[in-house]
Parts: sequence; structure tokens; C-alpha cells
Amino acid sequence: MKKATINRHKHSSLIWWLLAILAVPTFLPLLHTGLTNSDAISFLHTVKMFPGIGILPRLGHDYFSFTGRLTHLLTGWCMYFPFAMRSNELFLFFTILPIVLDFLLAIVLVRKYTYNESATQLAALTMLCCFTIHTGFSGTIGHPFWFAFSFLFLLTSLLFLLRYKETQKYWVLLLSALFMLITTTFYETYLVYYVVIYLILRDQYGNLVYRDKTSRRKFIKEIMPFVACGLLFVVTYAVVSRSAPTTYTGMTWAFNPLKTLRSWANIILYSIPGMSFHQYRIPLADLTGDPHFKYDFLYIFTHAGAEAWTKGLLSMAILGGILSSLDLKTTGKRLWFALLLSAMMAILPHLLLCCSQKYTLHIPDSYVTTYFANFGMAFTITVLFLLCRHYLLKWPVVQKAFSLLFAGGLLVVTVLIQYTNDQVMHDVRRANLRYTQVEKFLKKQKIDINGDMPVWTGRFQVSPTLTGQMICSNRDTGIDSYLCLDGIYETNYDVFYERYHESNDYVGIFTCQQGAKSDDLYFIWFRCRGTDLTEDFTQTACDTIAVGYYSAYNSFAVSIMSKQDSCAVLIDGDTLHAHSNAHYDNIRFLNRPALKSFMLTGNRMLPATLSISNILFPGIEPLQFNYLPPHYRKDGIRYFEHELWKNQELKAYLDSTALRQGKNPQEFFKGNAEWLVFYHDQY
Repeated sequence: MKKATINRHKHSSLIWWLLAILAVPTFLPLLHTGLTNSDAISFLHTVKMFPGIGILPRLGHDYFSFTGRLTHLLTGWCMYFPFAMRSNELFLFFTILPIVLDFLLAIVLVRKYTYNESATQLAALTMLCCFTIHTGFSGTIGHPFWFAFSFLFLLTSLLFLLRYKETQKYWVLLLSALFMLITTTFYETYLVYYVVIYLILRDQYGNLVYRDKTSRRKFIKEIMPFVACGLLFVVTYAVVSRSAPTTYTGMTWAFNPLKTLRSWANIILYSIPGMSFHQYRIPLADLTGDPHFKYDFLYIFTHAGAEAWTKGLLSMAILGGILSSLDLKTTGKRLWFALLLSAMMAILPHLLLCCSQKYTLHIPDSYVTTYFANFGMAFTITVLFLLCRHYLLKWPVVQKAFSLLFAGGLLVVTVLIQYTNDQVMHDVRRANLRYTQVEKFLKKQKIDINGDMPVWTGRFQVSPTLTGQMICSNRDTGIDSYLCLDGIYETNYDVFYERYHESNDYVGIFTCQQGAKSDDLYFIWFRCRGTDLTEDFTQTACDTIAVGYYSAYNSFAVSIMSKQDSCAVLIDGDTLHAHSNAHYDNIRFLNRPALKSFMLTGNRMLPATLSISNILFPGIEPLQFNYLPPHYRKDGIRYFEHELWKNQELKAYLDSTALRQGKNPQEFFKGNAEWLVFYHDQY
């Protein structure tokens, strides 16, 4: 018996070590974390303007003044905290550490609840396999540190609650309530977890709470600290909100059963593990650069890569090891209750979110609450598996067949999610390169654009990457905001031309071009007089151009056109080859990946025609897209129909426009989606 116990202990230790190894590829993509939304640019801009940790409380107060949310007044400083570190290493540390700690505490929570090592290992395995990274405004990396850090307090509160059920020490229960109150000060949505706490406390009494006076009094005594904390927060929130009026639509209560359910159902759907691939399927096709990209499992299995496959196969091996020693002695009733708790943790976080005007008019696929739901979904999958095995106990063959089916499903989900996470995070890295490299370019060329000279920066905000569109497309998230530049900056070239084309003063042009698949990226800076501007930017000419090119390759080809056939164009003093008015040469530099900076000089060069290998000319019409594969075209239309549908205001506008033009609203809506398939990435 003693020998068997030792072997069982070694088996369990081996499983935990394998789970630790599995965590490496799971969290490894997070090393590419950076700016993922317009809020991040604003936070970074603010801490650059007001450096120092001591300013954080004031920044939280200023953010509260804008939104009118009590949570921002109390803990809003946490949003600025990672950016205030002014160090990429510390930024990554404070982004990734809370996520890892959340996983560890969640595992401890399951262990406390089940008292079963194998069930805990199964939950840990499911969480690692289902861990999904969303960009944009997700709680994973969209607002680094704040949501992952606050989730730690929720898990701590639940751990103290389970500890109280063991010890019946009231001070432990009070600690649980205190941590729950602290949790709620970070985000209003945490209020829904009071329902989970109620269910946990209520479960231990059964029907005695109705029949037995002593049990009822004890239950009321237990629930009162949480009721008091919840009421304290709600009342304070209501009072403070009334004293700080705001136009922020996230604060506008807009409960409408149909609209709320529609938004709630959509965000729950995209919280299901594996749905991130469906969400990013069209951008993924662009990211891979594969014209034959398909949205089926067979394609992913042949293109997922070694890392995703290794993780998937290791997950199956760990699952086999867990099931070989799984001995869960429990009742069906207990498992059904665990399923209820898990389901509540998976779907409730989105509810309050979907009761505001902001998220019924602009329906998100994933949002900050998706991070919380990720844990609830993993718990739900784990309990569903155990529940099915429990009811198949009398049929061992069927039970084994079901376990094999589950293992196959886990393999598919693991490979699918890991593939998507890798692609999405590499997209984040590509998008952030233009921000990290622009400072080096300006410094190398000794360019100072902080002044009174008007500058057009529109091309800097045009990006082929999904994340780049999120962090660059807004008017207030341009290069001037990122670098904290004072001056006159314009992102719309038509407006820029209209304002300055009659001026004899100098104006600046700053453009940026980036490869959709590679990390290749180049910047262009030149000056000209306002009178030299042309209505068509591609015809604007100049005599000196500063160029910065970032690439992983140590050689590249460069070409540019000039308006005259006879002029020479020089690159750092060396003459380029010429053919008529075209100038070209091969350039080599040794440091890679790095930013190569050089100067082009000549007579009446056309900067818009500058082309560097691996980056296509930006003005090409998308004629080749008329030959899209049928499966891409059809699914692309469905994808953009969903994207248009999420913006309920735009959907209403398109419907009314169709009716005014005497067209079928559905066909008109589909036609707009089809147009986006062909032209969404052309600029």
C-alpha cells in the first residue's frame, strides 16, 4: 500500500511538471504584448506628459472626470501603471505576471472546491488549452495589468469563502467580503459575482434555510457582509455618478430586452474556446499571406506549425495520464451544482456590460469581460466532461469512447487556439514596430518635427495589420500623440492640401509603409513649400527625402521615380542606376533586424513612388481580388456582414439608405459587405 501511494505521488508530480511545460507555449505569445487599442495610446501619451509614479492618483481622478465612473476614481490609476514604468521589460512583466498568477489561483480554487488532485489537474489542463488572447479592448492585453490584477482579488475572495466553509471562522468570511469589495472597485461588472457567492453560501443549507430558523439566521449572518459591501458600492456609485455628469455612453443605462440579449448572446458566443479563430478568420488570411487560405480544420492542421502541434499532442498525453488515475467520488447533484457555478462565471460577466447604450449600439465580439469568461468556460468544459463520465460509469466501453472523443476535441481546440494566438500576437508585434522604430528613425536623421510647421501624418495611420488599424486609425492616436509632439498635424491629406497649397511656407510630409506579412517597414520624411503640394499626393515632388527602412534582411532593392528623365538621384551620395525617369539600386547593410537610415537627393523626385522590396506600391487597384477563391469570397461576405451588423447605428443607416433608393435592404447590406471584401485593405 505504501509503495502504491509513492507511485501515485510520483505520477501526480509528473503530471504537474508536464502542465508546467505546457504553460510555456501557452504564455509565450504574450511576450509580443504592446499597444493594442486607442486607449493604450492615450495612457502612454498621458504618462509621457506627466512622468513619475506619484502622478498616477491624479491621472485616475482625471480619467474619472471624463467617464464619471467611480471605479476610475478609486483604481483608475492602475490603467496607467504599466505604461508609467517607461520600460518594455517592466511593461511585459506587469502584463504577464498577473495573468500567470490568475491561473495559479484558479487552480488552487478548484483544488479547494473539489479536494481531488486529478480533477484539479484536468481543470488546469483545460484552462491552458483554452487560453485565448484577444486584441483590441480585451481584458487579456487590451488594458494590461488592470483587469488581470483585479481578477486576483476576486479569486482571493472566493478562496477565503471556501476556507470559511472549512473552518467556520467568521473573520475569514469578513476577509472574503472585504476582498470582494476591493474587487468591485476595479470594475462594475464584478457585481454579478455576488450571485456566485450567494449560490456557494446557500448550497450548504439546502431546504433547511426555509424550514429551520437557526439555519436561516446563520445564513443571513453569512450573507450580510456581502450584501453590505455590495450596497455600499452601489449607493456610493450612484451618488458619485450623479455628481459627475458625463457624455460617456458606457455610463448610459439602455436596458432593452431584445438589444441586450442580442449583444449578450454575441459576446457569450465569442467567449467559447476556439471562436477566436472564427472571429479573426478574414484577418488571419491576410496575415498568413496564403491566397489558398481556408477556414477548415484540415487546413489548420497542416499549417499550424510545430509549436501548436507540440502543445496539442502534449495536451492529449497529459489528458491520458490524468484519466488513468482519475478517481472522482462525487454525486451527480454535486456536479450539477458545480456546472451551475461554472456557467454563471462564464456568462454573467457580460450581462451588465450589455445593458449600456455603448454595447447595444456597437456590439463587441470580445471585450474586457471575455478574459473573466475564459476561466468560467474552462471550468464549464471540465465539469461537463466529468458529468458525462459520471453518468456513463455503468457503460465502461461507452465511457472510454466518450473520453477519446473529448481528447480529439481538446486536440482540435488546442491547435486552433494556439495557432490563432500566435498569429494574432505576431500581428500585435508588427503593429507596434512602427511606434518603436519611428523614434529611432527621427533620432538617426536628426529630424525635429516638434514646432510650428504643418505636418501631414496620414500615411502613418494607414496600416495593413489588424492591430495597427486599432491603434493607428483614430484621429487622436497618431505619431504626434505617441511622441507627445506639439505642433500642427493633419491626418487628412485633402484638408491638408486645401489649407496650405497656397502658402509659400514649408510644410512637412511624414509617411509610413509596412508589409502585411513581414516585419518590413519604412518611413519617409520630406519638406516642400505649400505651393508645391498637388491635389493628387502621388504627384507631389521634392529634392530631399529622409528614409528609414526596418527589415530582418541585410539587403533590399530601392527604386523611385522623378518628374524629369535627365536628373540623377543619389542615395547617401552614391548615384542610383537610372532608366528614363526611374532610379534603382540594391542596398546592403549588416545589422539586422535593424533600422537602416539613408538620404535620397535629386531633382523633383516623387516620394509616393518610392518602393522597397517586400512592400507593394500603395496605390495599386485591387483588380486581382476579382479572382478571389469562391470560399474566400463567400465567407468574406459573411464576415463583413457580421462586422457591419455589430454597429447597430450603421446598420440602421444602411437600411434607411436602401429604402430611400428603392432597394432591398438585405441585398443592399450584402452588397456593402461584398464591397468590403474587395476593398477593405486598399489605400
